[in-house]
Amino acid sequence: MKMGDEKTLFQKVGAISTSALVLCGVIAAAAAVKTQEGAVPVDILPTNALIVELPETEEKITIAPAGAVVRSLEEESTTSTTTTQKTAATVSVDFSKIRAYNQDVKAQIYLPGTKLNYWVAQGTDNSFYLNHNAYKQSFAWGTPMIDYRTTLTKDARSTNVVIYGHSNDKTGEHFSAIKNYNANGIEFYKQHPTIQFNTMFGDGNYKVFAMFLENVNVPGKSFGYHNFINAKSQEDFDAFVKEAKGRSFLTMPVDVQYGDELITLSTCLSTSSKNSRYVLMARKVRPGESAAVEVDQVALNNNMIPASGPLN
Repeated sequence: MKMGDEKTLFQKVGAISTSALVLCGVIAAAAAVKTQEGAVPVDILPTNALIVELPETEEKITIAPAGAVVRSLEEESTTSTTTTQKTAATVSVDFSKIRAYNQDVKAQIYLPGTKLNYWVAQGTDNSFYLNHNAYKQSFAWGTPMIDYRTTLTKDARSTNVVIYGHSNDKTGEHFSAIKNYNANGIEFYKQHPTIQFNTMFGDGNYKVFAMFLENVNVPGKSFGYHNFINAKSQEDFDAFVKEAKGRSFLTMPVDVQYGDELITLSTCLSTSSKNSRYVLMARKVRPGESAAVEVDQVALNNNMIPASGPLN
């Protein structure tokens, strides 16, 4: 598939059938689920809680993005004679209330200016949170989840924290926002060069360095981004980053070095996709490093490595 074909396909992402809901993450699943009785505790609900319309066979359920516990949020822009720099926002999150109900919740994923603002859980497998919310209630859209193989503790962290989530392209909720980082999304990137992944162990700003589409089910050819959890060596790390950047729609002025902490967000291309995934990668701002990104240096990747197989 040529790069132009992928761009055309990507422009059609919004035209998604709503006649059926197919769940997918790193694995594909198709199962209707019913909402359990019982409301989310009122004292945890943020002021911008989302009411998501579910299929007629299901009840509505209120899910709580982490917006209620954002204590500070400011963005600054500085302009020089040569480039415009975008300084990322910072947040501070209180996990005590949500973890009183669910100890699996470990983080918040937040992209300012979009609807992406959710708790992130980590279960004992990559299945439970495909159809359960952060309060462990049955919920068709699930909750963003960290790959169960990942280490994320106070004292240790895997090289790459892989986070799976559904995307509701009809409403722009869940991981749908990350699809704005694409071959036609240079202006979106300029406004959102960083994403926030705040864990119970500390806040984190991450600079986006790659975004691409991939068919994850082509034996011997698919880029196994979701299996890259811990780098075995610097050579292993560098090869992974090189391929991720090579597949990216855009080239960004963000260097990635061995020892950097990475996050990878993965979502289905559409609600009916079985094999196609949209992927966004970012690395954490280093201690003492400015969160500013020279966004005017972003460009289209004219030598982009195509997806390993057909995208559906």
